[in-house]
Amino acid sequence: MNATELDLPESRTRTRTQELFTRQIKNVWSSTDKLFISVLVVQWIAEIAISIWMSPRTWVGVHSFVHPHTWEAIVWGGAIISLPCLLAIRRPGQRITRLVIAVAQGLSSALLIHLTDGRIESHFHVFASLALLAFYRDWRVILLSSTVVTLGHLIGGIWWPLSVYGTPVADPWRFVEHATWVVIEDAFLLIFCRQSIAELKIAAERQVQFELINSQIEEQVLQRTESLRLSEERFELSLQGSRIGICDWDLLTNRVYWSTRVNEILGLQPGELDETLHAGTSRLHPDDCTRVLREIQATRDEGRPFHQEFRLRMKSGEYCWVEARGNCILDANGTPYRCAGGLTDITARKQIEGELAQRDEQLRQSHKLEAIGSLAGGIAHEFNNLLQAIRGYTNYAMEDLPTAEQRYQDLQQVLNAADRAAALTQQLLGFSRHQALNRRELLPEKVVKDLISMLRPLIGAQIEVITHIAGDLGRISADPVQLQQMLLNLCINARDAMPSGGQLTLTAKRRNLNEKYCELHALKKTGPYMHFSVTDNGCGMSPEVMQRIFEPFFTTKEVGLGTGLGLSMVYGIVQQHDGCINVYSEPEVGTTFNILLPILEGAVPDAKGFEHPNSPGGLETILVAEDETMVRNLTVRILTRAGYTVLTAADGIEALDVFTRHEGEISLALIDAVMPRLSGHGLSEMLRAQKPSLPIVFCTGYDPESGQLQFLMDRELSVVQKPFDPDTLLRTIRATLDNQFVTAETL
Repeated sequence: MNATELDLPESRTRTRTQELFTRQIKNVWSSTDKLFISVLVVQWIAEIAISIWMSPRTWVGVHSFVHPHTWEAIVWGGAIISLPCLLAIRRPGQRITRLVIAVAQGLSSALLIHLTDGRIESHFHVFASLALLAFYRDWRVILLSSTVVTLGHLIGGIWWPLSVYGTPVADPWRFVEHATWVVIEDAFLLIFCRQSIAELKIAAERQVQFELINSQIEEQVLQRTESLRLSEERFELSLQGSRIGICDWDLLTNRVYWSTRVNEILGLQPGELDETLHAGTSRLHPDDCTRVLREIQATRDEGRPFHQEFRLRMKSGEYCWVEARGNCILDANGTPYRCAGGLTDITARKQIEGELAQRDEQLRQSHKLEAIGSLAGGIAHEFNNLLQAIRGYTNYAMEDLPTAEQRYQDLQQVLNAADRAAALTQQLLGFSRHQALNRRELLPEKVVKDLISMLRPLIGAQIEVITHIAGDLGRISADPVQLQQMLLNLCINARDAMPSGGQLTLTAKRRNLNEKYCELHALKKTGPYMHFSVTDNGCGMSPEVMQRIFEPFFTTKEVGLGTGLGLSMVYGIVQQHDGCINVYSEPEVGTTFNILLPILEGAVPDAKGFEHPNSPGGLETILVAEDETMVRNLTVRILTRAGYTVLTAADGIEALDVFTRHEGEISLALIDAVMPRLSGHGLSEMLRAQKPSLPIVFCTGYDPESGQLQFLMDRELSVVQKPFDPDTLLRTIRATLDNQFVTAETL
């Protein structure tokens, strides 16, 4: 690979190559300079040693002295190496240094030849010196040293041939011979220097190429590292945005990586969760532990995907819901060696699902009770018609009998049974919300206090009654009789749940409900509500019983001890007052009923009745529209005996026809609210259209249309509720004819 292939500038490559070559050759020069310090010193010592060995002493007569060669070796040898050694130490790698060394090396060779008197062996020192100087890879050094040696041989061979060639006579051919060998060696050494320089340049070029490749690789590594960092950062941001925690389980080392988000879900600091599987599984909810561990083991053994929802204990001790999804990574043999997946906090979703499930259950229960209520209301209506006939004709049968006669006593028992049946139908009507309300503005604390005074003799001394009334509660719009009946039924049920005694707690407090709570409990509006609660510490109820407690005729009491209508009546009263009721109970712990009723923001006028004088009869003509034959005949008998003239009709269409034919005679219309072909309400509208001033009295067992009875009361129309007695019917008709308003109470 070259610079062109790397797509790098050629000038940059040349510059860098030259820089590296220069650095390398300078390193060679410096290291060779330091080498020659040792070489020169060793040569000097060797010269002294050789001179002492070959010419230790010289004689003059009988006296001996140190041979001059020894002094020459010491003095001249020391002088020759002094300057080059100093330069090699102070200025290594410079040209002057190596040139001086080259001269000194040539002079050292000449001195050594001189000291050995030109022995042929010493001439090889020249070749060795040139070879050492070739380490510089500088042709100048070789040529300079060769020149010094050649001049030494030339001059010495002419003037001192004995010291150069070992012969007393000069021989030109000896010079030529020696010079030739030096030239031959120089040729080889110059070729070596050239080749070595070329190799250094090639090495520099390769070094540059390696550096460029390394630079490119490093740049690519940096780019990929930065790309990896950005990718990891984006991945981490994605995880943070998706709120998913990562867990990575190495099956070979059994170590688990838990991401920061996993620690955050559990309320821990980053890294606080140990890198073990047990650190996670030890936090499993006891109800989820077996199932989750079984699935984890199956995932590990079979390599199948993992998907579970379970609860984990947080640092606070509470449990959070998580959804876990994961997969195993298999090796070439299909054996799992790693499992990785994610954890998502689904606590909020579970709460919403729970609320939705609760709402669905409430809606289902509401629809169920509504259906049962409609059925109960219809039964009560039909039953009231039968009771009306039974009570009416029984009263007539008793009129001519003395009270002491057995037949009179028997008929009295019939009336008593009819009264009990009438009370039962009233409870059914209360559950089905077809019972008319007499709303008044009430103080909740007064309702509770009045209830306590009534409650004491009913529950017995073995039960302790505790009341909690929280400050100013405001006012509510309710029927006082129905409200007291509702609370009384709950207290009686609480008493029956504590046969051995206990505590009965009545609480009344004010609560402000938001839109979410009202929507969840099917309340019509937000704002202040009156919260009544009745709590006992009795036997409690099972979940199966709680699901059915508001159903009519459902009871857990023994036969003959309860009708099963008490709580259904409570449910109907609460619904009719635009409130809600819920129950919480645990077996052997107790039960709490919670009732919420809206608090008034403004005053509601009391609806009070007017007691009419005892003058029920009259001479007017009355139109009676009633589809039940027995009730119609009984009504005619009551009215005619009171002096009224009666016209009858079996349905609304017939009544309209009778009214059209006798419009001028009819003073009042007594209309059943529910009739075939044309309802009582529709008939009243058509009659009023023909004669707006016509007084109308409605006779009904219940009002089948939502809001219809309230509409009639708002229009100040009179209503008499079945079953009624003759006096109630006559007083209501008389009051209406006299243009006075009265509400007839159910007997």
